[in-house]
Amino acid sequence: MLLSTQVALSVVLVVLAGLLLRTLGAVNDLDPGFDYERMVASYVSTSSTSVEVEGRERFFRELAERLAEEPWVRGAAIADAAILSPHSRAALRLEGEPDPVRRTISRVNPGFFETLGIGVVQGRSFLATDLADAPGVAVVNETFADRFFDGGRALDRRIVWPGQGDAEDRSFEVVGVARDAKSRDFIAEPEPVVYFSYPQHSYPSGSALMVATTGDPAAAIERLYAWLREFEPHIAIVNALPYPEVVRGFTYVQRMNAELFTVLAALGLGLAAIGIFSVMSLSVSRRSREIGIRMAIGAERGDIGRLVVGRALGPVALGVALGLTASFGLTRLVRGLLHGVEPTDPLTLAAGSLVLITAALTASYLPARRAATVDPVIALRRE
Repeated sequence: MLLSTQVALSVVLVVLAGLLLRTLGAVNDLDPGFDYERMVASYVSTSSTSVEVEGRERFFRELAERLAEEPWVRGAAIADAAILSPHSRAALRLEGEPDPVRRTISRVNPGFFETLGIGVVQGRSFLATDLADAPGVAVVNETFADRFFDGGRALDRRIVWPGQGDAEDRSFEVVGVARDAKSRDFIAEPEPVVYFSYPQHSYPSGSALMVATTGDPAAAIERLYAWLREFEPHIAIVNALPYPEVVRGFTYVQRMNAELFTVLAALGLGLAAIGIFSVMSLSVSRRSREIGIRMAIGAERGDIGRLVVGRALGPVALGVALGLTASFGLTRLVRGLLHGVEPTDPLTLAAGSLVLITAALTASYLPARRAATVDPVIALRRE
């Protein structure tokens, strides 16, 4: 009973570890919808510079254009919020809707989609001519188009941004549909997002800077700091990070859960193997006379080995059955920790059972081998 209980607990730990390892694998394989492997991001502010409010659009445009000319840079983009960070929400009214609804927005400069590798599947992206004095334009992502426009037919539709107080409403024509990209959360499903041309809106003192590099993004951090200081000595630079580290931060919980339960499962598996080995060794020692008699009347060494292993597999099989039954209930309690895998995933349950049975066979091998080499004469005399 002790052996079966030990095996059952080990099965539960191994199954949980397997589910969390598969969750970590599923999270690492997620496609965020943009190229982040060689990208760095920072937040830069003109609050300590001499740049006036009306000069901010020109300042950030020149910053991105000149930075993109560097040999270690593939492209540079400016936005009100970096991708995979908190985004603003605004009350917008869609064509045909009577009342505005708060929706996630992102103000980006021309070149944003190209720099981040976000494809535009319909229409066009923002152009350098989409300035404040040009007609208002917007780009929506695929999720937005599918959810709020019939059949995803978003081009030429209009989005109205209601004015505050005495200000007039602003109307924006949808000129493109961009591929879905995770905007705020690397793990969550893409949410509906409306992109606006940054030059058609007022610039705050600070904006997010995203740079696609040609090499290691971690090594590009120092280069970025030095370049920004040379471009504007008084610019405020906040929290420059390589994007692989940003993504790694989003998977921290899944990674720690997988590591913790893997260690616990390894400990449980080791204890179960030691228990099986000890019980079988004791059984062989106590049954030496029986083994001797069996061999004296014609039992082969293989028969004795199979006998010992068979006796070991009985409580192990019971423990595996109990463990799988317990796993069905317990894994449902950790559903919130899983992603991309079901709590009752048959592959994980089968793999957990196979691991325990393999450990049991391995732990039974030495006692079975020792039993098969018993000399029947010595065994009988010992009694």
